[in-house]
Amino acid sequence: MGLPEISIEFKTLSSTAIKRSERGIVAMLLKDDTDEELRYVYTSLDKVDDSKFTLESFDYISQAFKEDLSKLIIERITDENTIDKALQRLSTENFNYLCFPSGENGDNLKIASFIKEQRKNNKIFKAVLPNTQGDNEGIINYVSTCTDENGKTYTPEKFVSRIASVLASIPFSMSSTYYELKDIADTNIFDNPNDEIDNGKLILIKDDGVVKIGRGVNSLTTVNKDKQESFKKIRIIEILDMVKDDIYKTMKREYIGKISNTYDNKMNCIGTINSYLKELQNQEILGEGENRVDIDLESHKQVLRDRGYSEDKILNMNETELRKINTGSYFYVKGSITPVDSIEDIKVVFNI
Repeated sequence: MGLPEISIEFKTLSSTAIKRSERGIVAMLLKDDTDEELRYVYTSLDKVDDSKFTLESFDYISQAFKEDLSKLIIERITDENTIDKALQRLSTENFNYLCFPSGENGDNLKIASFIKEQRKNNKIFKAVLPNTQGDNEGIINYVSTCTDENGKTYTPEKFVSRIASVLASIPFSMSSTYYELKDIADTNIFDNPNDEIDNGKLILIKDDGVVKIGRGVNSLTTVNKDKQESFKKIRIIEILDMVKDDIYKTMKREYIGKISNTYDNKMNCIGTINSYLKELQNQEILGEGENRVDIDLESHKQVLRDRGYSEDKILNMNETELRKINTGSYFYVKGSITPVDSIEDIKVVFNI
């Protein structure tokens, strides 16, 4: 009968991709002993009881809700609920960006390690950390100091909740480059902002009297064949993370342990994934090109090698035979996608 549930699930995910990206979830760690509760979940600022927080903590929360968040998860850091415990609790949650306003350098390094480890385990968590050279696509190294319209100055560690909420709530139809912070009146000026950006730092600039994010980059600086130059862009990583998360969670919900691992079922599942990718291409989230997956023939060959097949025997098998081998409980798939970047660099030449 095929895989109707997976087909429906992927169709829903692709059709709501932009809508789902418009309102995100931020997780925040707070050192605050005003109240005894360890966790709070809020969907709007008017639901926050400010008597449970210090004025400073409430300001961090207020900054987060200046953007269009769907949820703010707060973990109170105490002697009992240590950073390690809070991160362990958050590892089972669903959120987009993590921040720790006024966290110390050791705390930020611990969060950076947590993010890197979680991303290795198929969690798409990201974090906004102040002055933290993470060299990782999941870590945003925010370094600017700014002043709001009321004259209050925010050092990087005091403004991470705002930046996290900006990044979590921007839809795939735009990037964070030149995103305007309309209530921020001024920001520090770097001698060479291009160098700061090239070094994996997210900075604010003042352009035409308006404070904006200079360019939406993460902290990645080391590029290779697995992580190319485009991986430095926050928008590109957001798209890659969404596709990976959609496929991973759908397969886990609808496929693993529920469907026999036959060739027909494999191809039905591959077909639904490719339909999902095609719809993302139609929405200009993915670009023109090779946006598809298929059975990983190299992995199938390795299965045969592990079973004692000789290289000559494998070489003499045709593609259909290779595709249809019994792979036990494993479903080997590989593919490629091309995320669409936003317009960020414009060159105009006038002939006179």
